[in-house]
Amino acid sequence: MAQISAIHQDRMPPAFIKENVVTMFSKLCSRYAIGGDVPEDVEILIGEATLLEKFKLPNLKLLIVPHAGVNLPATTSNILSTNYPTLPILTLHHNAVPTAETGFSLLLAAAKQIVRADRELRTGNWSGSSFAHQHGGVEVKMQQVVLRRKRILILGYGRIGRSVAMACKGLGMEVLGIRNRIDAEYEDDLGTKVYPLSQLDSLLPSCTVLFSTLP
Repeated sequence: MAQISAIHQDRMPPAFIKENVVTMFSKLCSRYAIGGDVPEDVEILIGEATLLEKFKLPNLKLLIVPHAGVNLPATTSNILSTNYPTLPILTLHHNAVPTAETGFSLLLAAAKQIVRADRELRTGNWSGSSFAHQHGGVEVKMQQVVLRRKRILILGYGRIGRSVAMACKGLGMEVLGIRNRIDAEYEDDLGTKVYPLSQLDSLLPSCTVLFSTLP
């Protein structure tokens, strides 16, 4: 395989993958740089697509966006279609698991009213506890949702959606997924039934939770 002359990475990789990323890309090319201006002779650019608005890169062969999902401004789309009509664009999913875990923690926080409970307990007020019955002669109780056996619909069933599905199945939830780029229903290796976007309206009424992973 012919060696690549130059790879440029717009910003430093996250600490937990930095060493592996630097080692891998350094071996693939004659010159590998991180940060600063993008050199004109770069062949692989790792960064946001909007960089193409700032630099003219006639030798560019590949753009790698260092996160899941690409949301292009109209100006960037125009530059891509005009100056780089055949340029491959790849995305890296190193942040898929942390993103899924954060999203799942927010689901639990919403279902269990964790933010409200924490705020009240810090003031010494236990009246909102799910075990409280009477406070000042009035019954006060936070509304919590038991997630077990509930149905969740994951809107955007890609890498992040699959990770969320694994966590939800661990709680005993029934998981459905929606993908934009499919035409027919299928069941994946996790046992999740995945549907095309056209089925969204018909599925929503039967679901307790709608979980969006869309950018």
